[in-house]
Amino acid sequence: MAEFARARGDAQLASRLFLESAKEIGDHRLARSATESSFNAHNYPEATEASELWLQLDPDSESPHRSLALLMIHN
Repeated sequence: MAEFARARGDAQLASRLFLESAKEIGDHRLARSATESSFNAHNYPEATEASELWLQLDPDSESPHRSLALLMIHN
């Protein structure tokens, strides 16, 4: 459903669905998608939450660290 929402251009719905799925399944790729969709929807609090989850699920990756830094600058 999240992919369909993203394809339709509904970043807000896509980000919410990606984040819910990432929390439920514990997949860092879904957390990354939630971060990207939230940022595209200009929903920075949700993007921060998704980035923090992404970091938790994939602690060795540099990407969630960069995402959080960008969000801190943006906020």
